[in-house]
Amino acid sequence: MIYETLNSSDSIKQGDIFQNIPRIDMSLLGIPIIGDDETTSLENWKDLVEEDNNKFAAILPISKVQGIVITQNCDCQTSTFVNLCQIRPFCEMEKNTPTTPKRWANFIRKKSRESLRYFYLPEDKKFGFNERMISDFLTIITIKREELNQIKEYRLGRLNNIAYENFRETLSQFFRRYPYDEWYPFTKEEFDAYKLDYPQSEPFDWQK
Repeated sequence: MIYETLNSSDSIKQGDIFQNIPRIDMSLLGIPIIGDDETTSLENWKDLVEEDNNKFAAILPISKVQGIVITQNCDCQTSTFVNLCQIRPFCEMEKNTPTTPKRWANFIRKKSRESLRYFYLPEDKKFGFNERMISDFLTIITIKREELNQIKEYRLGRLNNIAYENFRETLSQFFRRYPYDEWYPFTKEEFDAYKLDYPQSEPFDWQK
């Protein structure tokens, strides 16, 4: 498919796909803090901020996830940290999916244009994808570069050149996009109809 194999000696680059990447899950409302007497208590982050300490010992759940490198190639060789975005099953993002190859082709093409939040990754069991997947640009995991290099055996492969060009473009569009209120040119009647589907939208003065 759109992936290629690597040698263990190959440098880490943007588009590299890893398995067994640690994702820390934490709630600021209840952080399990270990005290000096080794007892554990749930603390609110706001309360911890008021303390003199700058470091706290905590017990945090860790999930093993797949990730794809989004840090630029030059920074992958020199920076202190490397960023990956989490890879998720496609069905987590899109519940209503097609059932025929033709509809899938149209669906993937349409979503690739409209949904900059993710990048589509087709199924390929050889590279650890037992189903259709996506890279979720909103879920970023940061790992020290030197330590990521020490677990390169968990690297499954890399996007091939064609896929990488599209990945890089989608990634850059996502992070340089700016928010705007797309309903600004609507008439009052058009806005009222639009608000039925997007109730969080607020009208401009000329739409009230």
